[in-house]
Amino acid sequence: VSCSQDRTLIVWDISKGTQIAQLEGHVDMVESCAITPDDRYIISGSWDKRVILWDVESILKKESPVYAVLGEHAHFLNDVHFFASDSVVSSSADMTVKLLRIPNQ
Repeated sequence: VSCSQDRTLIVWDISKGTQIAQLEGHVDMVESCAITPDDRYIISGSWDKRVILWDVESILKKESPVYAVLGEHAHFLNDVHFFASDSVVSSSADMTVKLLRIPNQ
């Protein structure tokens, strides 16, 4: 998965080098993204101050991919990472770090 200043994320088939999906949901540039080791979820953090959790299965089925907006910061996000199997850590220009739970784990 890659993220961009054009407010989108691109999900790639690495073995073929082709694009699987383009994800839209942020309203400002996407600064950081990550995918779980089991390929179940994608997380993204944006200058729109939001952390979005995307469901990979829904993406592959061409369904609505946004699983949840996990949280917001007071300023743009710098980085997002998965933490354990049920949480996400996000950091922001507001000088905070948040631990956010993935719902229904």
